[in-house]
Amino acid sequence: MIRNSFVLALTTAAVAGFAPAQDRLPPITKSLYSPTVSWGLFAACDRNSDDKLDLIEAAAALDSIALDKRDAFRLLDLDRDGNLQWSEFDALFRETIESSNSFKITPARVFREPIDPAAPRGPKSRELALIELVDKDQDGQLSPQEFRRFVRQADLATQPPFAAVDRDQSGQISPREFAAVLALLPDGGQTMLKDHADSPTTLPIEYRAADRDNTGSLSEEELQLALIAIDPSLERWSQRIFEDVDKNGNHDLVRTELQQAVAAGAARQQ
Repeated sequence: MIRNSFVLALTTAAVAGFAPAQDRLPPITKSLYSPTVSWGLFAACDRNSDDKLDLIEAAAALDSIALDKRDAFRLLDLDRDGNLQWSEFDALFRETIESSNSFKITPARVFREPIDPAAPRGPKSRELALIELVDKDQDGQLSPQEFRRFVRQADLATQPPFAAVDRDQSGQISPREFAAVLALLPDGGQTMLKDHADSPTTLPIEYRAADRDNTGSLSEEELQLALIAIDPSLERWSQRIFEDVDKNGNHDLVRTELQQAVAAGAARQQ
């Protein structure tokens, strides 16, 4: 706790020099509450990434504290530990939105809009799902080489020429053009999709969105981006998590390593 005016004076002076005016990020205003946005705002205020806001950080970020530092901070610091925890920041965010429909911060770090991993995603067409099995460059289309690879994997009895499927002669087969190929598959490609999902070399479904290059494994960069999408403050843990999970040291996280890491985490919680 901050207990005397001398310490308060030092922190007040530090707030004044918290960041040069030209380096300060523009204010952020939100009109709707959600826990994920709340955590993202909190992380943006947390300059040293220690998962709490001291008086300096809070006063720099929140106008209500900057105007009356000691008393305002004390009112928000419900557990009197000298810091604002996320739960305390979250309560302020929620109450401010409910009373005025507007909550503003001046961030110390770049704010990234968090993604709720539980949020429903739009359905993916079967055409696109099948294209993604061989779409190495992830452009949502098939090049001649990718199309030949698909034909081999599907073991088609009738192998249509690329030019016949590429109706617009663009040099790429789009999902709409690929729909003609579905008629040549015994069950419209359902078995191919199921076999791919069940393959030991395929990532579990909860990790596939993070596999940006569609290689069936996660690189350190892909893991870092996935953690940032969930919660910006997790970025600093990405290297440690990656090194802990990458048991074979090949700089890629594969299905078995991810499953072992999940199982180990569950065991530690018991």
